[in-house]
Amino acid sequence: MLEKIISFDHQVIQNITSFHNEFLINFFTIITKTFNPKIFLVWFLIFCGILVYKQQKTSAILLFFAVASSVVIKTILKYLINRPRPEMHLLPTHTPSFPSGHSTISAVFFIGIFLLFNQQIKHKISRIIFQIFCLLGLILVPFSRIFLQMHFPSDVIAGIILGTIILLTTLKFSKKILKIPQKYKNL
Repeated sequence: MLEKIISFDHQVIQNITSFHNEFLINFFTIITKTFNPKIFLVWFLIFCGILVYKQQKTSAILLFFAVASSVVIKTILKYLINRPRPEMHLLPTHTPSFPSGHSTISAVFFIGIFLLFNQQIKHKISRIIFQIFCLLGLILVPFSRIFLQMHFPSDVIAGIILGTIILLTTLKFSKKILKIPQKYKNL
């Protein structure tokens, strides 16, 4: 099974690198740097602050716990598994490869804001733009990690799955611990 995963990883990276050009490398570098977990954490805390200011404290607490949990869990897994990164990665890095932190955190964030806010957006065009934003974030951030050869595809897939599980688990347990308003009961 492990041999098939490794073969899959190398085949996908080989196919993707055939599309490398200066424009795409620069584009995906911007995407990956914008969602660097440390930089993203600053933007995320600002986002949570805005939610608190707008009297959406429950949403801020849910997202905060989900993101904080994902950072801790993915970091522990990275060092327990200690998988090396692809040999030809295009950006400097010093942490192990599995699971992808960018993918884990982007899954928590983009799926999280989708679940929490999609139904609250009443204007149809605004909701469609929001949905496209969430979908693009969920696709482009993880894909940038593969494109730049920072991760193997299995690292990215595992990161998305891990982030989704952490988010859904956080939402499930939060409903029991916190007094969740009715608008969140269907999550």
